[in-house]
Amino acid sequence: MVIVGLTGGIGSGKSTIAKALKMMGVGIYVCDDEAKRLMNTDAELKRQLSDLLGKDIYGAEGLNRAKMAEIVFNDPSVLAKVNALVHPCVANDFRNGAKAQALGGAKWVVCESAILFESGFNNLADKILVVSLPKELRAQRAAERDHTTTEKIERRMKSQMDDEELRARADYIISPDDKHLILPQLIELNNRLQQQ
Repeated sequence: MVIVGLTGGIGSGKSTIAKALKMMGVGIYVCDDEAKRLMNTDAELKRQLSDLLGKDIYGAEGLNRAKMAEIVFNDPSVLAKVNALVHPCVANDFRNGAKAQALGGAKWVVCESAILFESGFNNLADKILVVSLPKELRAQRAAERDHTTTEKIERRMKSQMDDEELRARADYIISPDDKHLILPQLIELNNRLQQQ
């Protein structure tokens, strides 16, 4: 079974690509969604986060994400410590899920993460798939999606890996722009990976 790491900058359309692949029957693991789940369900991770962030970080509703965001974004060293706890837990959860899918006969699965390289999740992958669009188009799409300004999106882009660097690290590139239809690109990719 081939494990494909899927990434792309903000507004690139990686979530849309992941959904399309899921509809094609490909197993998709969305790291951000699973991290949120694990922070509320994994007993050891909950204990570690409580020790780091304070016992009141969890309430009746689960993890107080607003309080956690306030703590970590005011202190980058705490953010690094949270990531050092969460990322290995997510990686282990993905490995267990991928093993189950391999036993189920899957030819390939996807590990989707906006921070694939920054988190080290790329080390879980055999191949890297980058969703790539020009920066201006990404900023426009993300601003429309998030109901904000392109200036705010461009500031967020500066904290992400540059698109050129992502493309240089890619085994496969999908361009969901107005000149390239998504479905033919995904069918071609699926055909190639089914044969490996």
